[in-house]
Amino acid sequence: MNKTIATGWLTGVLCTWAGMASAASFSTTARVVRATPVYQTIEINEPQQKCHDETVVYEKSKRNDGTAGTVLGGIIGGVLGHQIGKGRGRTVATIAGAVAGGVIGNHASRSKPDRSRRTERVCRTVNRYREERQLNGYDVTYRYQGRTFRTMLGHNPGNRLRVRVTINPR
Repeated sequence: MNKTIATGWLTGVLCTWAGMASAASFSTTARVVRATPVYQTIEINEPQQKCHDETVVYEKSKRNDGTAGTVLGGIIGGVLGHQIGKGRGRTVATIAGAVAGGVIGNHASRSKPDRSRRTERVCRTVNRYREERQLNGYDVTYRYQGRTFRTMLGHNPGNRLRVRVTINPR
């Protein structure tokens, strides 16, 4: 039984020691060999207002169906026809005058659109696109312990780059 306890204890100690020795890491600096800016081209939309003067015709219509003009024209035409006609033709002249007067009165009294012209400023939005180069980051080449490495960074690291070194036993 003592042999089993001793073996278990020894296994636990060795596993703990192996876990501690399995990896070690620390921070240091490496020499930057090159830091090249990397750009991307983006398209930017800049909406603009384009305006010009335009003559606009407005029509205002009075609501008039010509009834009053028809009635008034018929009366005036009838009176005139009655005065012109003689004898038995007086009745025909009165009716003809009333009809003609009604047609003329109707035509004269119907609304004609009231037109006015005005100059107005008319504007519309026009999309204007332009390309712009935008910094995307830096392609960095650095040396550590005689070996060369590359990475992409969002900033220029300068002459030295902070690196984390991890050591694993084989």
